[in-house]
Amino acid sequence: MDVREKLQLNTGGQWLVSPIATKQIFCRETYTEEQNEIKKTLADNYIRAKLLIKNNQNEKAKNILQEIILKNDKTYSSLSLFLLLDGNLDLENSEIIKYFDHIINK
Repeated sequence: MDVREKLQLNTGGQWLVSPIATKQIFCRETYTEEQNEIKKTLADNYIRAKLLIKNNQNEKAKNILQEIILKNDKTYSSLSLFLLLDGNLDLENSEIIKYFDHIINK
């Protein structure tokens, strides 16, 4: 087993090869246990906010969604902003613009 096979086996990464490059690049993305816990917490909070909206507890849902937006998560920050807008949770235009800017510039 050569080094390439060992790296792929141990890390789950993959080799990237460019037709014009003379070298190969090994690339991998890993999540630590802490990152997984953060992602799970964001998912749980997002689901909790959706349930709160269904139960007309809009203020609590709004607070949770605003917190998620500020966590800068690629998935749940955007979803939370769209849920805030879709759920007709009393947001002022300045707040909406602030959150859009936050997500775009993160």
